[in-house]
Amino acid sequence: MCAASLFSPPPPLTPYPQNPYTKYKEVVRGKEARAAMPAYACDECKRFFDSVCADDPNGVFDKEFMIKNACRHRAKWKPEATPPEFWNLSFPDERDQHNFTQDKI
Repeated sequence: MCAASLFSPPPPLTPYPQNPYTKYKEVVRGKEARAAMPAYACDECKRFFDSVCADDPNGVFDKEFMIKNACRHRAKWKPEATPPEFWNLSFPDERDQHNFTQDKI
């Protein structure tokens, strides 16, 4: 093996192919670019928009229009919802654990 081949540069890296159907969280910079992204309503926002639009007897408030123009949640894909009790970090009560095992049976 010659010394020139030992110090030759490695072959160029090829990027992974971009799959348009793979969901990932993308950082979008710029106010205009972010405003152009589709908006979605989280559970709390959805409850708010449901209550505001339900109390409107004249139909002035359009829920989809409000979500699109007033909601701050914007992403290419809506993130998955967290499972119930996911953020309950305390140890389960013995009574709750018993009820949980009885429900499983």
